[in-house]
Amino acid sequence: MNTLSLSEGEELLADKQKSVVGLVSSAEGGCMHIGKLSPGCLACFTKNNFTENISVAASAKNGDGNYCNRDCDYCWDDKSQRSYPHTVKIDNIESGFNPDIAEIQRLIQKYVYWWKDELVIPSMSFSGQGETLVHLDTIIKYLDIFKVVGRKIGKPVWTHLYTNGLLLTDDKAKRLFEAGLSEIRFHLGASEFSELAYNNLEIANKYFITSVETPALPRHRDKIFKMLPRINDIGVKHLNLGQVQVTNDNREFIDSKLGGNNTYIKFDDNTYGLEDGGLVYDVMKEVADKGYSYSVLDCSVKIKLLQRLNNSLPSNIKDVNLIKDVGAMIDLQEYDNIDTNTG
Repeated sequence: MNTLSLSEGEELLADKQKSVVGLVSSAEGGCMHIGKLSPGCLACFTKNNFTENISVAASAKNGDGNYCNRDCDYCWDDKSQRSYPHTVKIDNIESGFNPDIAEIQRLIQKYVYWWKDELVIPSMSFSGQGETLVHLDTIIKYLDIFKVVGRKIGKPVWTHLYTNGLLLTDDKAKRLFEAGLSEIRFHLGASEFSELAYNNLEIANKYFITSVETPALPRHRDKIFKMLPRINDIGVKHLNLGQVQVTNDNREFIDSKLGGNNTYIKFDDNTYGLEDGGLVYDVMKEVADKGYSYSVLDCSVKIKLLQRLNNSLPSNIKDVNLIKDVGAMIDLQEYDNIDTNTG
């Protein structure tokens, strides 16, 4: 494995970045993009914004809910060491999950705290160590909570969901829409840009803001370029190309699955990003030159590190329970009146 310093990695991209018309540099160079980004992305690196991520797999089945219908070789999760099933035949699993008052209080406290500092974009996302749509019922129950959060802070929470898209149907999309989901993000690379994923992306576009968020893998270059006009025709609003992130713990494991002898950019002592040969900026140039209507974001490891810093509560907050009385945070009767029966 080859390793570059952050400055060496940035130097490699400098000429390609200069060739992109309309390239925007935000967060002191930490975020590079063209076009207007999704509110869910802005919340990652914009001052006075906050985003919460819900790992629905961790919420389901007491944390033993990491089911997935794909086997991506760049996934950090070594499936040979898991005790739970990994099969293409899974669908919606009834988790039996019901968010308790402590969880509701925790979420509302976070958003209310940041709102007092004039939070611009209250945002939250659903992801998971596996496929999120396996846990549709859990997602809908959380969306019910965030309706309450929005009422408490006086502004709707932007909610977005990550999925490979293969399990989406019109009925599931409608349920998520009625529950208040704002945006859905398709990981097309997980299915090698399959026709089923494209077809389901068209279904999703009837109900939500649609985005494609997929890794910037050099071996996917041709498929990504073939994707560009197609998602423009579908009506996708955002394209996020993610840098594959590894750590000291999984770097050798993932590198071996990607064929070995890859080059990585070192961001800190434990965090590295796969060097993609300038793929992201080649895509940006193509999108800008062709006049496609969606934004393109270089979702680099640097952005992910900024996100973690941005979402950290200040160190001087010793007691996260800012309000002692649960009733002061949420009207329990108000929550009881929300229909969480998704059966």
